[in-house]
Amino acid sequence: MIILAVKVGTKFETFIFVTTIFNVSANLAAKTFNASSAVNGTTDFITLTSNPFVNNDVVTYLVAAGNTALTNLANAATYYIVSANSTGVKLASSRGGSAIDLT
Repeated sequence: MIILAVKVGTKFETFIFVTTIFNVSANLAAKTFNASSAVNGTTDFITLTSNPFVNNDVVTYLVAAGNTALTNLANAATYYIVSANSTGVKLASSRGGSAIDLT
């Protein structure tokens, strides 16, 4: 399980990344990023330094009390990693699905 504290302005949100038992990424470690600068609303790409995640990893998005969820993401919802590369990920609502629009 990976927990990401997401800074939006002066507040933090949290992502918890839970890898599937049959597709466990190596070297999983907690990551933080600033949603104001790390989320590209045009490409829907979330930049993660030294991204350890791979396609089809399972993600649960949690919003800290008092914060607002990113557009088109719901608190405590499960998402799947798509379009993963060494610099980040996109999220989908189903395994292998299309990336969620984060604008």
